[in-house]
Amino acid sequence: MTPFGVGLSSASRRLKGVVFDDNGPPRGPSSSTIGQNQGLVLKNKLRALVVDDNRITRSAHTTLLRNLGVETLEVENGRRAIDICLDGKDFDIIIMEMKVPVLDGHLATRLIRAMGIPTKILGVHANSRRRETFMAAGIDAFYVKPISHIDLIPIIREIDNDKI
Repeated sequence: MTPFGVGLSSASRRLKGVVFDDNGPPRGPSSSTIGQNQGLVLKNKLRALVVDDNRITRSAHTTLLRNLGVETLEVENGRRAIDICLDGKDFDIIIMEMKVPVLDGHLATRLIRAMGIPTKILGVHANSRRRETFMAAGIDAFYVKPISHIDLIPIIREIDNDKI
């Protein structure tokens, strides 16, 4: 059964690389599938921070990044993200949900930018209606969540190639 209580036939269990398993949450493609299909081989150690209050989305982004070879830390609100940055942790990429508790994604992004932390920040949200206000906060790109490996791989490649 799916989390919604609806059983799926084995033919309908695959959707855009996501596998639905009766015994757990949807799983994305394996790291070997992603790496082989996209030719992604990292030259550098990359670090990412995933900021999202939705455990499932946070887990999906974290799993995707780790499958791409990126060391990943995840937090559930903007305040924790700021605290981690203030503690001196550095990240090559941050995936920031627009609406997170305690300190929202807009303000957290502005504070990270004000700290002068050189990182690529990808803003995510369930819809794109407030995209412009999030872009104005200082994100580098906006995506409707969850981010797919098709969107993320070119960004990871660019960061890896630019890293000294």
